[in-house]
Amino acid sequence: MTRKQRILRIALTLAAVLAAAGLSLYLARPLLRFLSEPERFRAWIGERGAWGVAAFMLLNILQVFVAVIPGGPFSMAAGYAFGPLWGTLICLAATTTAACLILLVVRRWGGAAVRFLAGREPEELALFQKMERVEWVLFLVFLIPGSPKDVLSYAAGLTKVSLPSWIIINLIGRIPGILLSTLGGDRVMRGDYLPALGFTLLCGALYVVGMIVYKNYLEKKKK
Repeated sequence: MTRKQRILRIALTLAAVLAAAGLSLYLARPLLRFLSEPERFRAWIGERGAWGVAAFMLLNILQVFVAVIPGGPFSMAAGYAFGPLWGTLICLAATTTAACLILLVVRRWGGAAVRFLAGREPEELALFQKMERVEWVLFLVFLIPGSPKDVLSYAAGLTKVSLPSWIIINLIGRIPGILLSTLGGDRVMRGDYLPALGFTLLCGALYVVGMIVYKNYLEKKKK
């Protein structure tokens, strides 16, 4: 990566982070205002209609592009703001849209786009490129809570996975992790803090187990 490309990447990353911060502030101000009356925050979101949903989706899409930003808090916020059903659907729509955009960008500009957007080539890339049925492998990996789905979005563009298969992988494979997080956010909104803590701890445990399983899988494939 040239010096100009590094500078451009840093500038775009900062712009994305600032945009995410601005949108977060837009949502956080009413949340703090209605903290003692969480149902009013959900009503405030509802009053914004499509604009409120669009702002949240844009924030979630930016999160996928800037892979260093964790997605869990966004899913919990979606459950808090929209409820578990709509929160899950909105997150799935946003993350799948972002993943498809990344796939198309990488297909157009190749490995240079991966190095530019992600800063490096994912270690999984060489393994996935050799696999004949990579769609099934990606699908199973996506089902594991804690697997680096956003980073894998960059790697997928350089594999044989088709766009329709990639859409299905994201829509279905992301459900377990997102649903648990939105359920936790919904419980917080309702004041059921013990179940919310349970969902959070479960997400954390699945994340740790998922990362261990995923790392072991990579090591086994490398050997």
